[in-house]
Amino acid sequence: LYHKALAELLPTPSKSHYTFNLRDFARIFQGIMMADSKKLAEDSDVFIRLWAHECTRIFRDRLTDQQDREWFDRALISLTSAHFQKPWGDLVKTDRIFFNDFMSSQANSYAEVEDQVKLRKTIESFLEDYNAQTNKPMNLVMF
Repeated sequence: LYHKALAELLPTPSKSHYTFNLRDFARIFQGIMMADSKKLAEDSDVFIRLWAHECTRIFRDRLTDQQDREWFDRALISLTSAHFQKPWGDLVKTDRIFFNDFMSSQANSYAEVEDQVKLRKTIESFLEDYNAQTNKPMNLVMF
C-alpha cells in the first residue's frame, strides 16, 4: 500500500502534503506494535483490521478529496484480498474500523473498538471532564 500511495498519490500544488516516506511506513508498524500480541495471535482477522486501521490513519486521513479517498479504499480492499486471501466483507462488519487505548481500564491496551456508541459516550465523557476543569471549554460535536 505504501508503494501504491507513493506511485499514484503524487503531490500537486493543491496537494503538496501528498509526500509519503519511510517514516509513514514505520508509523504503521508502530501502531501495530502497540496492540497485545497475544490477542493478535489468537485471531488473524483482528490483525488484518489493525493493519487496515493503521494504514487508514497514516495515509487516508491525509487525503483531501473524495476521489483520492475512494482510490485508497479500493486499493486497501484489493490488497487485503490479494495478500491475506480474505474478502473484505468477511473481515469488516462495520463502516469504520477503530483501535484505541482509552476504552479499556487496562493500561496500554490498544484494542479494537467494537461498540461505536460506547466510543462516542466515552469521548463525550472525556470532553465533559475537560470542560469542567478549564476556563476555556471546547464545544465540540462528535459525529
